[in-house]
Amino acid sequence: MPLGFIYRFTLSHKLITFKRSLICIVTLLVMVSCSPPTKTFTNTELSEDKHFYKSLPLAAKPNKNFKFGNFFSEHGYTLRYGSSLVSLPKGTIVIAPGQSEFIESYFELINDFNKRNYNVWIMDWHGQGGSEHSMSDQTRAKTNFQNDQDDLKKFFSSIVVYNHKALPVVVAHSMGAHILLSALSSDMIAIDRAVLSSPMVTVKTGLFPHGLSSFVAGFASTMGLGWWYAPGNDEWIDSSNYLSTDNENTSDPMRSLLKQEWRRHKQHTRKSYGVTLEWFNNYSKSRGKILNSSFLTKTKTKILMTVAEIDALVIPADSLKLCRTIINCRSILYKGARHELYLERNNIREKWLDHIFKWLDGKI
Repeated sequence: MPLGFIYRFTLSHKLITFKRSLICIVTLLVMVSCSPPTKTFTNTELSEDKHFYKSLPLAAKPNKNFKFGNFFSEHGYTLRYGSSLVSLPKGTIVIAPGQSEFIESYFELINDFNKRNYNVWIMDWHGQGGSEHSMSDQTRAKTNFQNDQDDLKKFFSSIVVYNHKALPVVVAHSMGAHILLSALSSDMIAIDRAVLSSPMVTVKTGLFPHGLSSFVAGFASTMGLGWWYAPGNDEWIDSSNYLSTDNENTSDPMRSLLKQEWRRHKQHTRKSYGVTLEWFNNYSKSRGKILNSSFLTKTKTKILMTVAEIDALVIPADSLKLCRTIINCRSILYKGARHELYLERNNIREKWLDHIFKWLDGKI
């Protein structure tokens, strides 16, 4: 056997072994950065302030027509929803919230839609807000994206009331936008228009590449460690020194404190604060289906994709790239905006709302 061949074979074998070793080392580093459950802090120890609701800004309170309700998922759990109806509706808007969110944080946006004569319906995802949480530790997220699509479909078909001559418009934020995109990619629901706010197409994974994070999440889930917190995630902990500038998702000094105050005073708003490795694994699988869906590129649903330039949670460029592959998608990038466009400072938020209403009216 030629020495050259033996040399090349040996070198190739060494490179393969080195790559495998490197992957193992990096995987271990990622796992070390994950957080197993701890019992050092119990959120239920926080007292609920009876006067908290009165202290909220008027804009952050629901109008008198707002009502809560519950419905039963086909997967065996109870989901909370809210509705705020107007006397002469121009149409119907369904809000799909993001990860770890709750209906109460959308009161101001609901009021804005009501003022434009739209009926509004909104649902808490399984494990969030007032909906049932299946895990013993209520601060942990274990989202099943397929079940969420089924829940959204049932919400449309059995709960939301609308004029069938004018299908509801969905305003979906972050993870809610991801779930909606996944539902559209498999033709699960029929809607005429959808507004996506900072859609969760690709999650930012910090120091670790997205592909490696997906691999580790899948490996951990297979090994029974999917209930561990993903890197950078943990339970919600109250901080008396929390400042408005600590919130990377909005630059508005007042709205930046809104969710913190809700979580400080209402226990149900703390659910699913940090995500698990199983959540990331399920998200990665769902993301793959979205990006490889030929049906989504040809969907009849008209999509307005609104993207924040300075986003701490998702990659804006990937959202814009996906929009370019969808025949009925139009994108708008908001300079200087952060992830939560619906809670951003007025000059950005009002521009965002103005674009939505003009788009619904066919003016842009």
